[in-house]
Amino acid sequence: MSVNYSQQLSPYPNKGKCGARELFDKQNDLLTKSNLLSEMLKNSPYTVFLTGAGISTSCGIPDFRGPKGIWTLENKGESCKTDITFDQAEPSLTHKAITKLDKLGMIEYLISQNVDGLHVKSGFPSHKLAEIHGNMFARQCHICSRKSKLFVCLGTSLQIFPCANFPRMAKKNGAKLVIINLQKTRLDKISDLTIHSYVDDVMGMVMKNLEDLDHNTDAIY
Repeated sequence: MSVNYSQQLSPYPNKGKCGARELFDKQNDLLTKSNLLSEMLKNSPYTVFLTGAGISTSCGIPDFRGPKGIWTLENKGESCKTDITFDQAEPSLTHKAITKLDKLGMIEYLISQNVDGLHVKSGFPSHKLAEIHGNMFARQCHICSRKSKLFVCLGTSLQIFPCANFPRMAKKNGAKLVIINLQKTRLDKISDLTIHSYVDDVMGMVMKNLEDLDHNTDAIY
């Protein structure tokens, strides 16, 4: 199936804010925040990740609300065009890093809003994965527990419910909240760590930090 799927999407009137300005942390701030996230991951006894369309844009799959996102362009009367198909798309550095973190015992559960199947393709175990919006290939979803002590949001604007409520629930139950996204989100004000950068860049730094902390940790490539 083509990734140019905007015309195949079901009507969805509540698209939220689209086309917001992207923000980028200064390099020194990014290094400091990546180091902090590495420490948080290493020290957390129970970590849950939440991923959105932003982690697949480097794979050639468009997001929805970015400057060139499907819904942003739709609001301008334009269509999102790309030649890649879901079958052709390969996992990004971030997908591989998340799978590596699971193998290191640093992730208890992964909640994904994506339907591209790239988490499964990267080797992440399906029994620890909740594909809330289904999967283009498997079309399945699982029930997950929210006992996290660290809740990490990657590449999501946190505007689609019920997923948008999960970080607040985790925070209310005492979890640390980390948000990595190019645009501001509604939960930035309660986040313990907010990083504005490409998720691949952040996760690349995090994995390098973890390799330096533990010489037994292999690179993700």
